[in-house]
Amino acid sequence: MNKDRKILHRESILLYNFDKEELYNNYYSNRLCKSIFNLDYDYNINNNKLIYNTNTLLIKPFKNLNIKEDNELDNYYLNILCWNKRNIISFGQENTCFYWKYENYCNNNNSDNLNNKLQKIYINKEEGNITNISSSNEGKYIAIATEKGIISIWDIEKKIKLRVLKNEYQLNQIGVSDWNNYILSTGSFNGTIINRDIRIKDSIISILNSNYHNEDSICSLKWNKDGTKLASGGNDNLLNIWTLEKLTYYNSKPLLIKNDHHAAIRALSWSTEDNDLLITGGGTLDRTIKIWNIKEDELIHSIKTEDQICSLIWRNNNEIISSINDFNNFNNKKILIWNYNYNISKTFISKKYYLIGHKKRVLHIAKSPDNNTLISLSSDKTLKFWNLENNIKKENRYYSLENHLNQIR
Repeated sequence: MNKDRKILHRESILLYNFDKEELYNNYYSNRLCKSIFNLDYDYNINNNKLIYNTNTLLIKPFKNLNIKEDNELDNYYLNILCWNKRNIISFGQENTCFYWKYENYCNNNNSDNLNNKLQKIYINKEEGNITNISSSNEGKYIAIATEKGIISIWDIEKKIKLRVLKNEYQLNQIGVSDWNNYILSTGSFNGTIINRDIRIKDSIISILNSNYHNEDSICSLKWNKDGTKLASGGNDNLLNIWTLEKLTYYNSKPLLIKNDHHAAIRALSWSTEDNDLLITGGGTLDRTIKIWNIKEDELIHSIKTEDQICSLIWRNNNEIISSINDFNNFNNKKILIWNYNYNISKTFISKKYYLIGHKKRVLHIAKSPDNNTLISLSSDKTLKFWNLENNIKKENRYYSLENHLNQIR
């Protein structure tokens, strides 16, 4: 056994090369790595390698799509990626919404071929660049919002613009939106949330006062599974919970106001099974993931991490997906899958595996309708696709580091 392999056996550190997608047999001291990085893995900018702890399962993407450079891909206040119930993926760049049917192209291994076949919706340049895209619950319609507060509703399969919405209370950037059947909720840069019933001419049914978010940006906005509660996270660090039954045109008050986070709340997701279970993530000065029981007005669990929490998705009742940004090492960008188990007596949450491959911050993630695939959009100019189901059975889609060590010892 050579010296490198002896060091590997003793220290259990593995190197991975991003460009060549190879595992390396060059190793550093475990103590040195921990003292420098203090992380499970990290990116070494000098030799373009990642250092990993061997107890972690690492998944690589099965498909990559290169897109053109755009500074707005790293804008913390935009939400420009969507995967709807009809299996249509859409994302926005400048004044163009790109979209395609997932099954039509993603079985093809040629990324360039996919890139050439993307369909496009163009927004008038006078309306500004796209800042948000969201889909109706059944996937028939999408809403495209812009930096000037203009919303256009499209039948995406017919490629028909159905109507344009604009209001004096949202004349600036709309960064978030979500649907509750025919109700479209939008949150803007000035802290205002507007709820509209898109079926009627005078569509506004409720305007939620910007004072409840201190006239600061709405960073996240989600309806729960049964459509009875709306959660909003703000740049003012506040989490507000609103109820559908108590929405009035202009005098609505939140059911709950939570100030437990100490940074902007961009990451927010309701449980797919429990109508009152909510997870939130804080920004740079907070770096916590919090799980709430809204019915009992209870903070169930709070996890302190080393990272800015950029996005959260509840994949199912026992699995949570997060995209996180490590400011200790700017080139270390992770998507992390968590195991979660909640009952009255005890709550368990632990790291399950990492999705590795992005070189810059990942703000946008979305899951497929069957929950088996994840798409991520990063400012490294790539869209990546990840298999979330039966990863260990999928050829060339994972690295089990313990297995790798056993093979070469």
